[in-house]
Amino acid sequence: MGNPGGVSVERLDEAGLVGRLEALAQPGDVLAFDGDGTLWAGDVAEDALGAALTEGLLREAAAPALAAECEAHWLPSVGRAGELMARLCAAHITGAVAERRVYEIMAWCWAGWAPEELVGESTRILAARRLDARYHAGLRRVLAWARGAGLRCLVVSASPSLVVQAAAAGLGFAPADIVAAEVGG
Repeated sequence: MGNPGGVSVERLDEAGLVGRLEALAQPGDVLAFDGDGTLWAGDVAEDALGAALTEGLLREAAAPALAAECEAHWLPSVGRAGELMARLCAAHITGAVAERRVYEIMAWCWAGWAPEELVGESTRILAARRLDARYHAGLRRVLAWARGAGLRCLVVSASPSLVVQAAAAGLGFAPADIVAAEVGG
């Protein structure tokens, strides 16, 4: 049965994928992976933000910009950073704030955090939310093959770079291997 767009879609297990990659890979090639839904189940930016809102982790350095976003979306603009971000997220759920915009805000709402602090806090949050159990085993095997074949492996994500760095470290990705949204400082 074909798909509506008429494009042939083939699903490969990790052995089939590795076989295809072995046939195509050349020295110096780069293999790029998406994080959320590909290397791991779920969205690590949402994990981190959910904890930030629940635990009151957002810093007031982000409040003026978050208040401006609230004003731009006709939302009350008075409150602490976490309250403002929660308001924007609730408005996103109703469609009043576009998905792309709320995800951009999710990157810079961490203003006031030093990079090492945010990586450490993200590591704690993701451990508490059992990210280790959400890594896809088949992709671990593909990564092992790719690295053994001398391919550089990258994570490309729209999530905040420092949150992705914390998430991807468990799969052996170095900070230089992360291409993601830059976090406000």
